[in-house]
Amino acid sequence: MLHGFLGLSRDPFQEGCDDELYLEDPGRYGLRQRLEGSLREGKSVWLRGRLGSGRRTLLARAAATLAAEGRAVAWCGEPWLPAEEGGRRVLELLLQVTRAGARASGPTALEAVCEELLFGFCRGGPVIAALAGEGLAPGDQEELAFLSSLRLLGKPLVCIALWGERSSPLEGLEEVRVPPFSPSALRELLLHRATACAGRDLLAPDVLERISEEARSASHALELARTEVAHLVFRGGPQSEAACQTAPPPDGGVLDPSALAEVNRLLHALGSESSPR
Repeated sequence: MLHGFLGLSRDPFQEGCDDELYLEDPGRYGLRQRLEGSLREGKSVWLRGRLGSGRRTLLARAAATLAAEGRAVAWCGEPWLPAEEGGRRVLELLLQVTRAGARASGPTALEAVCEELLFGFCRGGPVIAALAGEGLAPGDQEELAFLSSLRLLGKPLVCIALWGERSSPLEGLEEVRVPPFSPSALRELLLHRATACAGRDLLAPDVLERISEEARSASHALELARTEVAHLVFRGGPQSEAACQTAPPPDGGVLDPSALAEVNRLLHALGSESSPR
């Protein structure tokens, strides 16, 4: 509803992004090429970067490229599952994203996962298992270390691709560092996304500049931009930050921005336009 008011095809500042909203500068292109090359060679990697640096998106792009080449990919992009006492979260995740989950659980989980890795290896070489590397319990680390040690004809059955902020929880992983976004890169990202959704002039240059300088990460910049878009509805449409501070609000019942939180709660209670009535 708010996007339609501003003439947008969709939310340009959503956390996830499709091909049209994705933007990759030369530096990140080089990182992705290095990441894909290491995984093709059967090397396990640790993608290290701060929260909001785009490490997960970068790995997802690399995994998608390798999957398109015919390689088996076990993409565990969601947060950790709640583990029962003594549970094995790594195996639970791998069971979910492979065919093994339909036929195994409990004590047969490890055997089923290993079988699936063998099937995947026979189809396209080492299976790429990508998952969050922070918050790994000792049991998780032991299982990942065991899986990454499996060999067939001298080649690994699985390549582990982990992402996180601190040092790798496993030994022997090649570290690929992802730098934080610069203010200029964040500004380009926001402008690119707005343009892709038919709103190139959605955020005025001074607003873009302020957000890109204030944001601590890409996710924070998207959050600030999304809040700014919501405020635009109550200002009556896109305009510069200076104009918003000096010009009186237009007539016709446009709400004051201070009502934003209350209106958002009301819209959430009513449900989306597509929700059943």
